[in-house]
Amino acid sequence: MFVLLSANAVSMTGNAMANVAIPWFVLQTTGSAAKTGLTFAVIGLSNVLAAFFGGPVVDRLGYRRSSVLADVLSGAAVALVPLLHVTAGLAFWQLLVLVFVGGVVDVPGATARQSMLPDLAVAARMPKERANSAFIAVRQVSGFVGPPLGGVLVALVGATGVLVAQRFHLRRLGGGDPARHPGASP
Repeated sequence: MFVLLSANAVSMTGNAMANVAIPWFVLQTTGSAAKTGLTFAVIGLSNVLAAFFGGPVVDRLGYRRSSVLADVLSGAAVALVPLLHVTAGLAFWQLLVLVFVGGVVDVPGATARQSMLPDLAVAARMPKERANSAFIAVRQVSGFVGPPLGGVLVALVGATGVLVAQRFHLRRLGGGDPARHPGASP
């Protein structure tokens, strides 16, 4: 149960940080408030679409695979933003595609992690109500801490630095794959 909660905290905090850093990156690199707003819209649209269509994907792939695959794909999409920017160059439309891909896989990943909760609670001999409360608390704290942390880090290391650190360093702190632990079915 601790591993799932830790992995979820890292994933959700990282996503909240990216939701600050990516639009800031757009504003820094383009100077356009309109493009920054469009980036926010793409983030929102990807999450809404994923909320409607992600459930069947999670059902088909299974909770474990969906959770891990979502983190890997989202991490890759976010990591490609600074990588392409400093190497080959990153057109705005490419950034929007990467933002969309990252966002569209995040919601099914979160759904998959939450779907593991009942089995992991049983395996941990924890009442399901307490496990659910802990899961929701982690989500709320991550949503509260992630944006200001992202903003402070943008001020300290820049948006590009946050995107690199957020995907490569924070993921290590997540305690590993919750799917490797008993009760993480299916």
